[in-house]
Amino acid sequence: AAPPAALGFWPVLAVFFPAVTGILAGVSMSGDLKNPSRALPLGTICAVLAGCAIYLAIPIFLNAAVPDRGVLMTDTLIVQKVARWGSLILLGIWAASLSSAVGCMLSAPRTLQALAYDGVLPKILGRGYGAGNDPRLATLLALAIGAAGILLGDINLIAPVLTMFYLTAYGLLNLSAGLEELMGNPSWRPTFRVPAVFSLIGFVVCLKMMLMISAGWTLVATAFVAAVYWIMKRRALRARWGDMRVGLLMFGVRMVVRRLAQHTGGERNWRPNLLVLAGAPTRRWHLIEMADAISRNRSLVTVASIIPENTWTAERAENLRLSIRGYLEKQGVEAQVRIQPGEDHWSGIRELVRAYGYGPLTPNTVLIGVSDKPDTLLPFARLVRLVAHTRRNLIIVRETADESAAAAEPRIDIWWRGLTPNVAFMLALACMVKRSPCWSGARLRLCHVVEKEEARDEARRTLDAFLTQARVDAEVSVLIQDERPAFERIREASRGASLVFLGVRKPESESDDAYAEYTRAFLDGTAGLPLTVFAMAAEAVDFQGIFQSEA
Repeated sequence: AAPPAALGFWPVLAVFFPAVTGILAGVSMSGDLKNPSRALPLGTICAVLAGCAIYLAIPIFLNAAVPDRGVLMTDTLIVQKVARWGSLILLGIWAASLSSAVGCMLSAPRTLQALAYDGVLPKILGRGYGAGNDPRLATLLALAIGAAGILLGDINLIAPVLTMFYLTAYGLLNLSAGLEELMGNPSWRPTFRVPAVFSLIGFVVCLKMMLMISAGWTLVATAFVAAVYWIMKRRALRARWGDMRVGLLMFGVRMVVRRLAQHTGGERNWRPNLLVLAGAPTRRWHLIEMADAISRNRSLVTVASIIPENTWTAERAENLRLSIRGYLEKQGVEAQVRIQPGEDHWSGIRELVRAYGYGPLTPNTVLIGVSDKPDTLLPFARLVRLVAHTRRNLIIVRETADESAAAAEPRIDIWWRGLTPNVAFMLALACMVKRSPCWSGARLRLCHVVEKEEARDEARRTLDAFLTQARVDAEVSVLIQDERPAFERIREASRGASLVFLGVRKPESESDDAYAEYTRAFLDGTAGLPLTVFAMAAEAVDFQGIFQSEA
């Protein structure tokens, strides 16, 4: 007979692979083993070594017994002809086939039953009968699947598909074991420990074998695994076998934070990491809205609330944290929640500003509201001084008293006093706010006041040149200072705005009482403005560099 068409290594491996791999047979029957933790590693290793020795001995024997290579390629029962007792070869083939089939028929129903127990498969498949809890319904399903494969009539069609399932399972097992070994969780205590590098190499080898056999079937297998994961996630199963994802995320966070701590950052990648002192979100929701508009899920946001120290308990703090977090999630706001005890409101805030954070993830910007109570000016001034001394930026948000005064076309006014850190910080915040959905249609307007008419054109040219160089789409409004107070001029010019940005100077060498008086005059002078953001840049960042063109 003519020799068959030559096949490459990988197509032959795809057909041959399922016949020589059965290392999970013991795992599938672990429920029937007396001591699985000892029997499984020992039995699996012995079975693999014995099978490897036998399969390596067969080609050596055939090479010595049959000198004609053509016969080896055409005669599939050559072993029977060269064996001393040929009939035993047929019996061996039958025995091997039947043992594999019986092994699958015993292990597959148990696997289906276990998956049904965990809620992955319909619960009816987990029903057991008799003293041994025999999975009769699962056995019928396994029998039906096996019969469907037999009816195809060609084992060579099924074998490559089985190979993909085998390699997918082995690859994911190796990946899971390698990641668990890398993370080193206390719950990971295998009786037979393998270094992580070997498990990860096994995963890479399995993936490479899948790609070499068939890239198309590899994509199908990947899609199948992704579909199973998606279905399980949708069903929100509470698995009794635990979950690696949290540990994996913590491992990744540790690596990322460590790398972040090694970099100084700078203005190129600067973003505000916000600490929002909002208290109860329902009472000061405008603070949460402003923080969300600035961050838009691209910055870190922490919503903090202070509770009296004498009433603080861990249980109460956790219940309050979960309540606030649940409310934020319903509103579509991504934020962490911090509950801080304090002797009083202001001492709790100061302690939070001093101590909250972790390495490079420490908040660099504090966002707070404005209180109408006169007795809060002094502690407020002390807080501003503390924020400045800790090199954090400050955002003070005051809600408009007249909601009906909102402009039909939203506009954001930024008051310019030269390219100072405060102005650059405000412009960066305004650009981030404008990217949020609720402010995406707003117009930016850069406002500036000059003392004389002759300086107006020069100021306009300067601002236009800056906006062009900074690639910021904004209008320019240059006003002439008259005999009226500056704040009155600002109120008149920004009457139709939806949001106003104004700079606040940092405390200098004056006393807390003097800075409290400055704060009072500033707040009184800007009363009546629309929604207003007072900004103070105190972080060691060159905010002007954000708007310096690299082109």
